[in-house]
Amino acid sequence: MSVDQLPPGKARPAKRDAKLVRYEEYIDTQITSTRRLVKAVDITTVLLTLVAGTLAFLLSAAVVEHWFVEGGFGFLTRTILFAVLVSGAGYYAVHRLWPLLVRPINPVYAAHTIEQGSPTLKNSLLNLLLFREQRDEITDAVYETLEEQAAQRLVRVPVEASVDRSYMLRLGYVVLAVVLACALYKVLSPKDPLITASRVLMPWSDIVPASRVTISNVEPGAVTLARGQVLNVSAEVRGIGPGDPVGVRYTTAD
Repeated sequence: MSVDQLPPGKARPAKRDAKLVRYEEYIDTQITSTRRLVKAVDITTVLLTLVAGTLAFLLSAAVVEHWFVEGGFGFLTRTILFAVLVSGAGYYAVHRLWPLLVRPINPVYAAHTIEQGSPTLKNSLLNLLLFREQRDEITDAVYETLEEQAAQRLVRVPVEASVDRSYMLRLGYVVLAVVLACALYKVLSPKDPLITASRVLMPWSDIVPASRVTISNVEPGAVTLARGQVLNVSAEVRGIGPGDPVGVRYTTAD
């Protein structure tokens, strides 16, 4: 008589019980590992999407302000852009990121993920988890056979390789392309895109729009002179051409 056919009142051998316990622990460990990996990949995918979208939005705003809006965006336009960016990113984070942070990955979904990457399992792992939910409706012999079969097949499966990372990798390339575009625009454009980004992210601030010409280190600053005194004014001017004139505009207190 086989072990699975022992009478109900007869104790099962200890070796058999220990082996089944090891099978169950191994399956649960692999399922838990897969659930963590699936969550990590999904969270990374969402974060990459947020980064790519935010950078693309700010770069587009910089291009429009620099070349299509004379004098730069006004306060109202910057406020609208800020609201669009925050509401869009917030909506995406609430509906995509927050559920991943607060909800666990379903074990059945993790098993399905493993089996999609390993057809040799032949649904044995998924069937086992589904039968666990109906444990009282099947005999011990059938359940233990399913468990042993699933564990033995799972040993030959590279679980970590079963989780699909292709979409995450493609998004990584998209982020890299957007970052490269931002860097090239920063280097090649006569106007600084970081200034526009700051103006959009802080519409309440008094940041001057980006300009081709920058004037810095103006000396001597605020001074008071008596009538007839001479004032020497100096400054560093960048972004002008060889023939562009530089002038000083001044007015008296009266």
